[in-house]
Amino acid sequence: MLQRQAAVDLLVRWHTMLTRLFSRWRNARQWRREHVESFARVATPNEEGVTPFQAQCLAAVDSIVSRGAFQVAVHSDGTRYFVAPIPGTTAELFVHDTEAGIHGPSLDWRFEEWDYRTPEELVAKVVESLHELHAT
Repeated sequence: MLQRQAAVDLLVRWHTMLTRLFSRWRNARQWRREHVESFARVATPNEEGVTPFQAQCLAAVDSIVSRGAFQVAVHSDGTRYFVAPIPGTTAELFVHDTEAGIHGPSLDWRFEEWDYRTPEELVAKVVESLHELHAT
């Protein structure tokens, strides 16, 4: 009787473990699918070489870093990015095709595409970080 109960307990533990594992895999696939779809919508540059992500990010930070403060720079591969000083700090905001960064002396905050499910989440984190930087 004890052997049978031990076998049942083992099966229950295996079933629970496998259920959790498959659930994690399913969630990871769903996250990746949503990520790929949402970033694909904002990654293609328009005629001026500006991606929808860049336009969205520049609009979202406008109350902190005015659009006129941004300068256009070009990577060696020809892609455009924007850079502007952040008022009241020695840091700069960089806005790339689908990523952003805040860099300055002893400051290196990167907002990389694969760390966020959607571009909206990434942009929201950039705005939150700019507010945090201004609060210090």
